[in-house]
Amino acid sequence: MRNAPALRTRPKQTAALNDHWYVRLPDGQVIRAKSTKAVRHHIRHGRIPKNALVRRSTFEDWATLDWSPEFADLTKAHSSVDVPATNHKKTAKALGQEFRVLGVRGLVEELLKALESTLHRGKLAIAATAGLVIGLGWAVYQTVFPALEQSWQWYGLGALSVLLLVVACLANAVIGQMTFVELSRLRPARANEVRTGLFGKTLNLMMTLLLFGGIWAGLLIVVRTVPQWLAPAEGPVLAEPLLVPLLAGRLVLEVFLWPVLALTFLFAPILIVEECGFLSAFRDWWRLLRTHLRRILLYEALALALGLLLCAPFLVPVALTASFNGLESGPFAWVNQATLSVLAGLSLTPLLAYVFVANVYIYINLRYEFFQSATAKNKP
Repeated sequence: MRNAPALRTRPKQTAALNDHWYVRLPDGQVIRAKSTKAVRHHIRHGRIPKNALVRRSTFEDWATLDWSPEFADLTKAHSSVDVPATNHKKTAKALGQEFRVLGVRGLVEELLKALESTLHRGKLAIAATAGLVIGLGWAVYQTVFPALEQSWQWYGLGALSVLLLVVACLANAVIGQMTFVELSRLRPARANEVRTGLFGKTLNLMMTLLLFGGIWAGLLIVVRTVPQWLAPAEGPVLAEPLLVPLLAGRLVLEVFLWPVLALTFLFAPILIVEECGFLSAFRDWWRLLRTHLRRILLYEALALALGLLLCAPFLVPVALTASFNGLESGPFAWVNQATLSVLAGLSLTPLLAYVFVANVYIYINLRYEFFQSATAKNKP
């Protein structure tokens, strides 16, 4: 049984990090507490009513306080009284930083919190390093590859792609791990906490992306070769009433394939939060899509839009400079290409950092939100 988001790395750390609770108030709103101590404190002060329900993870059933050994001794306390459903806003406000409100209505707030979390010197430094490597890779591709033979270009492209994949996955894993520890412990992550299991998570993320990328690229190749099958230069051609809708359909399918790439950002938080293998990550990812596909697409679109907005002040000057410098002419055109490629990679720093951080928030928000049904809202 997997617990709610918490690191499960070493026995000494498990107890502290797995001490989260989900508390469902009488009106059906779900909040997440950071520890048993926090829940007991607010039960004593009457902020959590006796008819609230609790559980540790999404795989457990809701239980009343008197059926939970951690809180059974407090259910008879005079300070723990039933709170009407209309008081849930006051209750949530009183709980403050020790609880997180979960649900769609908290998405914009979560994305803004993710933005605040992104503005961390360590995360920005890691994202800048990844952006620098990406820029250098693009510079090598533009300046060195044209001088190589055809066969060596393919070898070089393969090696460069693997290098960029390793760097991107490592940066994603490090930033994601830092963010998750911050959410789990409500404090900045320490170096040993970030390093714990980092190699395995990076490797699993690489394998996941390679498998997904292979499937995606195969589908794209099939879609793009459809016209050659349906309307070959030589041989029989389908009748126009059949050919036209098929050709139009393959374009529609390709348009839908591209946004699917944005969904791969969720693999990293799944692997980090759940600490699972890449096959289990695929299973959890697919279950999440089946349940929240429309919201995930909206959330990723908002996150990417905000990330692009963050890097626009840095990327636009590079693009303007490139457009007025005649990169295709002159003996030293490679200097311009290489320099601007590196600057463009560095300009992606805010986008990379924010997307990596925001997807941890998005995953936790989607995976661990639960609401009482309308018919059960007023039941204890």
